[in-house]
Amino acid sequence: MHLFATVLILISTQLVAADRAKVYTVFGKMYTVLDSADNYSETGIASWYGEQFHGNPTSSGTIYDMHKISAAHKTLPLGSWVKVTNLETQKQLMLEVNDRGPFVKDRLIDLSLAAAKELDIIKAGTAKVRVESIRAPKNLARETTPHLFQIGAFRNIENLKHLKQSMLSDSSLKNVTFKIEKNNDLYRLFASVPSNNLNEIKAWGIKNHTKPIEVKTGV
Repeated sequence: MHLFATVLILISTQLVAADRAKVYTVFGKMYTVLDSADNYSETGIASWYGEQFHGNPTSSGTIYDMHKISAAHKTLPLGSWVKVTNLETQKQLMLEVNDRGPFVKDRLIDLSLAAAKELDIIKAGTAKVRVESIRAPKNLARETTPHLFQIGAFRNIENLKHLKQSMLSDSSLKNVTFKIEKNNDLYRLFASVPSNNLNEIKAWGIKNHTKPIEVKTGV
């Protein structure tokens, strides 16, 4: 995905809608999302993607954090859990598919930077892997289910940046990631909050005399 970073960021919202329709087209090629990940097993080449996408929305609507373990796949349903095995080292990792890609020939799966580190793929850039569907770890799935909140809307982007920096420096919000969107003359600040941090974002709102508005749950 590295070579196509700018293009893929621009079409990320299209991929969200396309996934709901189960069919989408990227670079002139049509992809059909599987009805289920059950019994999925495939061997191919894994690559990884990092800074170009960090902080941008994934195809599932969550914010991509390259320091967290996740992956992109072209046809597995978003939210699927898989076990990835590096066939050269036999290292294994369980992770959730929350994005679409890689849209590069002969690539099977795109790993986040954190996942690639765990599987020893950073230096080589790619590796032959086996991807197998698994059941979602129940406790982990509950803890990491993301909730998207609108924190505020500003005409002056500097005011928004000041608020974002204030939240970034708040140690109670260390697992929260942010994105900025412009709509007409307003800049909006959104926060993606894991389920186990919901109390913290609510407490932050009370402390700062504001109420974050939840706009999407379980995205």
